[in-house]
Order: sequence, then structure tokens, then C-alpha cells
Amino acid sequence: MKARGRFTISLAGGSAPRTTYERLAQSPLREKMPWAQTWIFFGDERGVGPEHAESNSHGQHRPHLEGPGSPTQVFRIRGEDGDPEAAASNYARTVAEVFGVRRGELPRFDLILLGLGVDGHTASLFPGSPALKEVFRQVAAVHAGAASIPQRFTLTFPVINAAAAVMFLAAGAEKAKVGEGRPG
Repeated sequence: MKARGRFTISLAGGSAPRTTYERLAQSPLREKMPWAQTWIFFGDERGVGPEHAESNSHGQHRPHLEGPGSPTQVFRIRGEDGDPEAAASNYARTVAEVFGVRRGELPRFDLILLGLGVDGHTASLFPGSPALKEVFRQVAAVHAGAASIPQRFTLTFPVINAAAAVMFLAAGAEKAKVGEGRPG
């Protein structure tokens, strides 16, 4: 962070991180967090608009990121755009511009937070998905057939692996089974 003068973080979606985001939004953590230097991105998004209840960038987490001292640099995936591939490309372009990386270079997030689904997915990288094999694109549009909202967007493994730190946020007995290699 010190070298660039900013802290870059990619937030996890889903329900598990909600408690973490609530704590960050309350005293004393709210005052300790350098929000003016924090640049927020999202590791994945559903194919919905920002006001939808299942939107990772706003619907679930927006209330915890707003208010006095809240971050001003928030970059969301436009899941509501009609063309999934264009939406993924546009987000990849935004990430590249913010990080100042050129084609073939990877952004280096300071921290990427990831959730864990009961089926073993993280971000929107689902077991068996072709996006798991992606090596060139930084953001992929994926189709999660069994999900309530099948159109998804996700950072790819090369971007996740390039981060300075990656942290999983998972809670509950069902998630423990996944961590032990047993299906939920």
C-alpha cells in the first residue's frame, strides 16, 4: 500500500462475509480503516443490477460500505449489462486501468477476500467450469446452471493467485464439510 499510496481489495460475495463487512462499518474499525486510500473491487458478481437483493456489489454489502468515512473508490462489475462477455471485458479493462497494467500483465491486489460455496466454488469459479482453466483473461463471464441467478462474472485464478494476500471467509457446518473435502 505505501508504495502506491492506496490499498486495493477485492471483496467476496455471498452471505458469509456479511458479518465482516458489518464490523468494518462500525466503530472502532471504521475509524481505523484508511477508507480514503482504499480502492474496492469485487471478486465476482451475479448478472443483476446493483439494487437487486442478490447483487454482491450493492444489494448485500452496500449498507456496510456507505456513510461517513466510507470508501470513495468502488469499482463494481456491471452485471446488468446485456452482453456477458462485454461486461467481463469492461471490468477487466477497468481493473487494468486502475492498476496501470498492460496486456499480458496481472494486477496485484493487496488483498482478495473469497467466500466458499457448499458445492466448493469460490468467487464464481464453480467445480467443472471452463473458467477454472482460464490463463489469459482476468475476468470471465460464467454460467452457473444450478444457481438461482446463473449468469455470473468472476476474477480468474491467475488474478487471484497474483494477489499479495488471499483470505477465505467461510462459516458454518456445511462449509466445514467442503473444507474437509466432503460435499455439502
